[in-house]
Amino acid sequence: MNRHCIRTEDPCDDGYVASLLCDGDPIKHESKEGLFIVDKWIFANVVPSIRSRFQHNNRLCQMLDLARLLGTHHADAAAMLLETDVARIKASFKVHFGDIDGNPARKIKLEVLRVGIKLEIVPAVENNQQPQQQQQLALQNNDNQQMMAHLQRIEENQLEQFQLIRNVLSDQKL
Repeated sequence: MNRHCIRTEDPCDDGYVASLLCDGDPIKHESKEGLFIVDKWIFANVVPSIRSRFQHNNRLCQMLDLARLLGTHHADAAAMLLETDVARIKASFKVHFGDIDGNPARKIKLEVLRVGIKLEIVPAVENNQQPQQQQQLALQNNDNQQMMAHLQRIEENQLEQFQLIRNVLSDQKL
């Protein structure tokens, strides 16, 4: 189950807009590793008002639910939420998932890159990583970009060939 507001696996046309709207850098939220939170519980307990207002918009609810869950377990963010909501969410979480250490959700910074004509959204490289790791990630990212550009050229060539075949077939019918 994908539980984040922007799918990093799928190129997203509005990735650039998302990067402009995010304060600082674009982000996504994920549940803590090994913790599986189902939509039914999180919609009913973390974002019930949003879910009732936007019943048919799962993506919006999923984008906001983990962000709000993260906020209820973060002291500074919880201070901006209603105390009753924070207490209700924490109590429900404890009943369904038990006690866990730390926050049940985490925030991951993203980067929006342009590969050819497509935008690609990837997790950001942390500055505190060792230079060798940064260099390896940069080389891997460059290889990925070159491969994406090559695949895009192959796709364009196939589309041209299919169009030529269609044209020949339509000429033969006439």
